[in-house]
Amino acid sequence: RAFQPGEGEMWFLAADQRAGQGNSLGIALTRQFFHRRAAGVAEAQHVVFFFPMWFGGLPAYTRAFIERLGCGGFFLEEGGETGWPHKMMGGKSIRIVMTMGMPSMAYRLIFGAFSLRGLERSVFGISGFDPVRHTLIGMVEGMGDKGRRNWIDKLEDMGRNGR
Repeated sequence: RAFQPGEGEMWFLAADQRAGQGNSLGIALTRQFFHRRAAGVAEAQHVVFFFPMWFGGLPAYTRAFIERLGCGGFFLEEGGETGWPHKMMGGKSIRIVMTMGMPSMAYRLIFGAFSLRGLERSVFGISGFDPVRHTLIGMVEGMGDKGRRNWIDKLEDMGRNGR
């Protein structure tokens, strides 16, 4: 079953400020924007999902995007005779890349990486992505250009190797 949002729907992805009122991403999650990204996920064999940690979890706009993907049978389709939902993302793998200001080890050990674990199991795992991998990139503000270039190189290598 294809994902089809209702007519005239618009979802908020980031701060929507008018010109002259400050800097903003100014991206509205319109039907067209959403469908392009959803089509990319549907066609991909491997998905890489980037987001910054915000107050210990996903930013609201990221959560809204995932929520829209979860609607209308995109991630899960209602079960047939068994009643269990059908995993629509079977045969796809995903890597979650989460950036943060704190050391990633602190996020894992002190804070338990709860939002990451929930996303891995309760969203991507249950919808059929396998394997579900993650990369945590901590201390992003202080790493400098060389540190960022090193991370970009590592992530590109992972992508070339299907990880």
